[in-house]
Amino acid sequence: MDRNDPNMSHLTANADNALSRRDYHAAAALYLKALERPSIRPYLRAALLTNLGLAWQYLDEVEKATACFEDAVAANPRLASARTGLGAMYARRARHAEALEHYDQALLLDATSATAHANRALSLEALGQLEEAWKESEWRYAIPTATTFSPYRYTRPKWKGEPLQGRTLLVHREQ
Repeated sequence: MDRNDPNMSHLTANADNALSRRDYHAAAALYLKALERPSIRPYLRAALLTNLGLAWQYLDEVEKATACFEDAVAANPRLASARTGLGAMYARRARHAEALEHYDQALLLDATSATAHANRALSLEALGQLEEAWKESEWRYAIPTATTFSPYRYTRPKWKGEPLQGRTLLVHREQ
């Protein structure tokens, strides 16, 4: 069974729409219903589990989200979004070294993932690896086609690792 099945296609579309409109309770219920079908192909099962994990994550159901991302990675280890989600769950528990393993795997699969890069930078920062964290944060300037949370280009020169004492920092404020 897959998305070509009209019933499954309708169910997953409704779940995806609920997730998009931030109705996480409805999304979770619909993804769970879709996952009840025993003959789902592994790649679709992994995608559904990943989206269910996102719904649980937004509902602050960390254990459920972690289990979904783990099951998604088991079903399809090459699904970058599942790896990124699992990394986020480890980071949330301050298990940043483990989170980095998943972010690194995600980036091998999708080098332009803004979420994986941003989360990787935050875990590096949490581990005190500030220079590497800073470089990771600046990846978005090196990859012209990458999607990013922060499309702003600053006029200040990039930090080159020198001490920050005495340096004036520019803070971007929303207008």
